[in-house]
Amino acid sequence: MTALPTTMNHRHFCAIVSILLSIITYASSLSVPSSTIIKTTPYQDQRPGTSGLRKKTRVWMSDDMYLSNFIQSYLTVLASRTSSSKPLSILVASDGRYHSEDAIRQISMICGANPSIISNVKVPRWGVQSTPSCSAYLRDQRNDCSAGIILTASHNPGGPDGDFGIKFNGIRGEPVDES
Repeated sequence: MTALPTTMNHRHFCAIVSILLSIITYASSLSVPSSTIIKTTPYQDQRPGTSGLRKKTRVWMSDDMYLSNFIQSYLTVLASRTSSSKPLSILVASDGRYHSEDAIRQISMICGANPSIISNVKVPRWGVQSTPSCSAYLRDQRNDCSAGIILTASHNPGGPDGDFGIKFNGIRGEPVDES
């Protein structure tokens, strides 16, 4: 068995520098996703009720802009009601119902397209967290989370022909009012 060298010789140093330069060159060639502004019109049936909006799952899935418009309008209102000038951290979680994975991905992209409003999107493992657990997470100040978007329709059945809802919770874990 041979001993590993305790010092780095010139050849090893040059090899490491070469590898690092290759990594830096590759990383700089990657394109950074950019945001696109898409003009839309409001949906007249998107009137939130108690802390959110519940519709049939197929309504949310029928048009990509349906979910996007609702989330963007929430972020706009959130920004107008926040006293902080710095962007917020937000929790996005689901009770695991049908369409949640796609919705979490879409919500995360919309939040990412709003860096002046949202600085960090926190998603639990597999995107699943119960509504009471989300409230507790938001109340815990160590988590540094200012708001929550919870994908649930409470006790209503889920699935492609069931219900899908989006609830908004505030910094103390409480449901936000519908105004």
